[in-house]
Amino acid sequence: MGTGFLFQFCPRCGEALAPERPCPACGYRQYRNPVAVVAGVLLSSEDALPSPGRSIAPGQATHILLVRRSGTHAGAWCIPCGYVDYEEDIRAAAAREMREETGLRVAVEEICAVKSNAHDPENRTVGIWFFVRYLGGAIRAGDDASEAAFAPLRNPPSELAFPTDREVIEALARAGQESGGRSARGAGE
Repeated sequence: MGTGFLFQFCPRCGEALAPERPCPACGYRQYRNPVAVVAGVLLSSEDALPSPGRSIAPGQATHILLVRRSGTHAGAWCIPCGYVDYEEDIRAAAAREMREETGLRVAVEEICAVKSNAHDPENRTVGIWFFVRYLGGAIRAGDDASEAAFAPLRNPPSELAFPTDREVIEALARAGQESGGRSARGAGE
């Protein structure tokens, strides 16, 4: 197991720290906790943005907005995502990440999925995927994304950056198959 974000020296007294042990000088104990990551799930019933303000239910969706990464995992696709800044609300973080990576303004709605991400043993995360509703803007890749485009839920790119994104996409595709096109989200559609 990796060191993640662990201190090498005690933040209280400066003594060298050993992993998983309290500080020998002052007793300070650090904990290895996962970091919060958020993602915005923008669904469409075609290979284009939905009408502003309209939510597309998983049972009606055929496409999902993805970004091609340019930083870590360069070239692979993922659902637009990023870290939650310290003291930032998770929904505000999801809206910010969507704007930074896709150029779109969105309203963050209910939770789509919550999963532990263990694909990087050095930096464990807890991912929260939110459904988002398109409000405005044009698709324009930015930040650590080189491209943004809709992909079919039933045939996403083979090279996805994160295994948990594949799980989310597969669950959304199943929701469409099981509902036979009926709404699965309720109000706001």
